[in-house]
Amino acid sequence: MDLAPSTSEEIDLVLFEIAGRTYGADVVDVSRVAAPEGKLPQSRRLGTPKRIQRGLVVRSGSGETLVPIDRLVGFRRVHASSLRKLPGYASGLAEPAVVGFLVEEGALLILIDLEALVKEEKTGDAGPQPRAKASAA
Repeated sequence: MDLAPSTSEEIDLVLFEIAGRTYGADVVDVSRVAAPEGKLPQSRRLGTPKRIQRGLVVRSGSGETLVPIDRLVGFRRVHASSLRKLPGYASGLAEPAVVGFLVEEGALLILIDLEALVKEEKTGDAGPQPRAKASAA
């Protein structure tokens, strides 16, 4: 998802809910919305849905992955200039696939790079790991 503030391009977002949180992602990252299938690997890095009725199927270089969701909220077209990048200081604090946010009518919508989310899960890169406590010598 390109979050360049200088562009007048419009981006279509898919809005979805997982465990009470609403997220947005570039619709081009989603190949389809489907019922959970036992044959597709699943990514639950954004949380575990309360009840899985469908999921977003994300295609990456190594195949398809289902991101289970509670609810498909809908689709929204926004100007790319209204999207905001995640501040640099927050990069180690947030899920690595969180790329930015959109503020509309006082509500914060977290933007996810779904392709990066499933790629990180497949490669085992879960982002920053907790630091080990220093032992006293």
